[in-house]
Amino acid sequence: GSWLDASVWQKLNSGTWETTTTPPHFGTGHISFIESGHIVITPHSVDLNATYANSYGYVNSIVVKEGGKLIVESGKTLNIHKEQLYQIDGEFENNGTVGNDGKYDLIINGTATNNGTLKVDQPGSNVFVKGKLINKSSVNYNNVTVKDGGTYEHAANSNTMPTNIIFENGSTFLVSGISTSQTGILKNSINYYNIIWDNPNQTKYYAFQGNLAENVRG
Repeated sequence: GSWLDASVWQKLNSGTWETTTTPPHFGTGHISFIESGHIVITPHSVDLNATYANSYGYVNSIVVKEGGKLIVESGKTLNIHKEQLYQIDGEFENNGTVGNDGKYDLIINGTATNNGTLKVDQPGSNVFVKGKLINKSSVNYNNVTVKDGGTYEHAANSNTMPTNIIFENGSTFLVSGISTSQTGILKNSINYYNIIWDNPNQTKYYAFQGNLAENVRG
């Protein structure tokens, strides 16, 4: 359902879940939990601000639990407040823009798919991938750590990577979006663990640069 539909939500009051007349936002100070079996469409920041002026168009902490899903629609902007908890244990699909007003950490234990603009770009911000991050669009996250068992999937026909990306032991770099000749997606400056090259729409050659044996530990 729609984030702005208050009937979608319940609030915890002294250990008891109750109905609420106000969806969570910056002004309420609540953490938003998307439970298993639920799909929630995020509010456009302009609409959220117009409906709840004390939100300033921002939401607070979000936890998408396993089996739950959060979607940002195309042409819409989700603004998230700095230094809060943003954790994806289920699914997150960004087709629009995710903005922020300061540093925050994005923790991905489930699957996050970026088809738009996902900004984790303020100094001190980090993305920790324990599940899978699928990037099909622009890269606006500067610091990414792919943990043991985690996968960073480059699903775009480009050679753009995060400014700083660390592949820990047991992690995977999956390249799946190359369709034309790209000569810079595998970089000598990055130390990889596992690399999977799976580009079913590739129509031209790919020129590998340098000696990958020195950069691949898996």
